[in-house]
Amino acid sequence: MTERIKSLVLIVLIATSLILTWQLWTYQPNLEELDEASSTTESIGDTIQLEDVVLPSNLMYSVGDEKRMTYGNADDLTEEVVDDLYNLDLWNFVLVDEVYDQEDVYPGQDYIELIYPAGIPAELLQSFVGREEELDLVDLSTEFDRILLFASGDEVVARFVSFQPQLYLEAYVDLNMNVFINDYLLSNHHEDTFSVYSEMVAPHGSRLEKPIYLPVEQVDFMRRSYEIDGSNYISASAFEELLFEDETIQVDRENYIASSEQMSVTNNLFMEYINATSPASVRENPEHVTLQAFNYVNSHGGFTDKYQLYRFTTNNPSLDEAVRFHLVENGVPVLGSGNHGVIEVTRSHQQVISNYTRPLYTLGTDVEFSASETLPEGEVVWDAVTEDYDVDEIVDVRIGYDMSHEQEVTELITFTPAWYVQTTTGAWHRVELFQSEGDYNGLE
Repeated sequence: MTERIKSLVLIVLIATSLILTWQLWTYQPNLEELDEASSTTESIGDTIQLEDVVLPSNLMYSVGDEKRMTYGNADDLTEEVVDDLYNLDLWNFVLVDEVYDQEDVYPGQDYIELIYPAGIPAELLQSFVGREEELDLVDLSTEFDRILLFASGDEVVARFVSFQPQLYLEAYVDLNMNVFINDYLLSNHHEDTFSVYSEMVAPHGSRLEKPIYLPVEQVDFMRRSYEIDGSNYISASAFEELLFEDETIQVDRENYIASSEQMSVTNNLFMEYINATSPASVRENPEHVTLQAFNYVNSHGGFTDKYQLYRFTTNNPSLDEAVRFHLVENGVPVLGSGNHGVIEVTRSHQQVISNYTRPLYTLGTDVEFSASETLPEGEVVWDAVTEDYDVDEIVDVRIGYDMSHEQEVTELITFTPAWYVQTTTGAWHRVELFQSEGDYNGLE
């Protein structure tokens, strides 16, 4: 009986083995073709909105006989003012193109001035206010340097000012008058502002002088540090998949090449991508270079920290156009450290992105021992600047950050505040300051 049971079990096991073997030989899994994009890097960060990078660097409040300016653009009130301006309705646009002096531009009553470091191209302004037909009043190449907000009768007015060409475009803003006066204008003494006076510059021979606002007294700015580790670095191989159109060859750890493209990496901190492709023809009515540069970087989530539009150049189709987005720390731009705090995009032939440079790291954890540093008052700074530059060479003077990278026990990125001057070349230069009564921290 036992032998029969064993034989029966053996027969069952053999039969089961034969069935499984047959299924293994004949079974074809229903695998769908893998989507090639699903196995590649699609982005290195989150996408943002255009208005996140086209921001005023500072707000200046002119109330009565006093002028006060924000330290940067990171305070809550600045955010509220900008949000209202970008999102509220504007109507009854009027162009005034006979502008000769300050009295023609600035209202005789209290106002708020939004200061844009690179200007706002009219084409970008269209995307913010959504009133393309009214903005046809001006040439799309017009760049608006400042926006003034003030009360006129029962309405709030936004005046978009261009210093070159000398004109302004103004419209009514759908903003409650009490909100504008009590919540915005009369908040000029909030803790994120300091008292300023103005110096006048007229770069490029413009007859309409542009005010530069400088502090009446010494000001304190934070020296900040961030601790970074491996998780804060962006792999260069990610850009190999994101940027190259043709198959690449990795020459070594720092160089990638393709038929008409190449990418180089410096110390795992910085990358440069070059595209030598030439288009078959010149594109008609190309979009503004700032829009194309923004969309190019944003398409792969490239604004991995807070960046702001700080410079762009537009030329004829035979020349290159460049756009620079500066890293901004707590509302204050990085103006030193060469290009290591900058994303720069160059366009050739009005359509091809021919050069792309950027940092390969993001900011890590804010170190708690960040300290305050005292910077000199505007009069001292202006005297130093005008010793080295003619007034007609000066475009802007402002406080910015120098950024340093240190690697000791921990790896740190440190932001040190200093005074900078921008000249008509577009470059920013650290102001050389010497104080007989004592050194100012962080200054050369």
